[in-house]
Amino acid sequence: MREIKDLIKETLAEEGLKKVEDLLKVKKAWEKMGGLPKGAPCGFKGEKLVVRVDSHAWAQELSVRRKEVIERVRDETGLKIEDIIIKYIPQV
Repeated sequence: MREIKDLIKETLAEEGLKKVEDLLKVKKAWEKMGGLPKGAPCGFKGEKLVVRVDSHAWAQELSVRRKEVIERVRDETGLKIEDIIIKYIPQV
C-alpha cells in the first residue's frame, strides 16, 4: 500500500505543480516584456491565461492588444496559450 504523502506528491507533480511552474514562467516573462498592458497573470483555465486588471481602461487595452500579448507570452515562455481571460478586480 502506498503512503498518502507519495500520492499527494504525484498528484501535485501531474496536476498542480506544472501549472504553478507555468504561471511563474508567465509572470517572469510579463515583467520582462515591458510595454504590455498593466495586469497580473494569476492563473489558467485550460489553455487560457487569466489576467487580473484593476481598471476598466487596462481591461480595454488588454482586450485590444490580446493577440499581440498572447504571441509575446507564447514566444517568451514556449507555452501553448489559446486566449486570455480578463478579470477586472478593482483595488480597494
